[in-house]
Amino acid sequence: MLVFSSAQVAAIRLTTACLVLLPFVLIRLKEVERKKVIYMLLMGLSGSGIPAFLFTEAETQVSSSVAGILNGLTPLFVLLIGIAFFRMKFSLLKMAGILLGFAGCAALILFSKGEEASTDAYYAMLIVVATFLYGLSNNIISKFLQGCNPILMTGVAMALMGPFAFAWLITTDFTTRLHEAHAMPALASSMALGAIGTSIALVTYNYLIQTTGALFGSTVTYFMPLVAIAWGMADGETIGAMDFVALAAILFGVYLVRRGK
Repeated sequence: MLVFSSAQVAAIRLTTACLVLLPFVLIRLKEVERKKVIYMLLMGLSGSGIPAFLFTEAETQVSSSVAGILNGLTPLFVLLIGIAFFRMKFSLLKMAGILLGFAGCAALILFSKGEEASTDAYYAMLIVVATFLYGLSNNIISKFLQGCNPILMTGVAMALMGPFAFAWLITTDFTTRLHEAHAMPALASSMALGAIGTSIALVTYNYLIQTTGALFGSTVTYFMPLVAIAWGMADGETIGAMDFVALAAILFGVYLVRRGK
């Protein structure tokens, strides 16, 4: 984002994800159930398309630590939306597990030795809206897209969104910015996010939701800070007692969600 605007980064990600997954869609186009295409589009818009723009814009003013904490709201929204609109059964164990996991996730971030937490209310709300949309996407997959090939359904969603993202991108000053210093590394980084962080990760995530359910699948959100800590340790950072306490809280919270009926 030192070279491109937040919206341009989001558009590059979606365009790249579309290009990566498009061959799989073309090869197996006959397998796509037409009546489910609308759900694939809604899943794509709520699970990746709109949040991609919201998160990149929010990250211009919200610290990564705050963004990480707010991202932990996803399982809560999965449960609330599921109960309100998708006939998901409420369970005290599920709610307790979500709250415990969120507390552990927040503790890992707040007690880390990284950047200080800083935020802006408006930009923080962009992340909250994004996590609400994640919750909607998870429920759509669990309710309407069970049995669909995860690569195919994700590819269809990206194929429907990618051309619009690219069409908008070229109407901006994107080509002009390509001549700036460090433009190529910035473009390569944005494309890597699209190829790995959007397409491959989204296919894997959607498969997880299909096989474990919308709520339990969403609890992988709590493990993102753990991955960050693991990379920090690999880079020579130390892990303290509070990190182990937070880890235990997350694991037990996920266990409760899985046990909840």
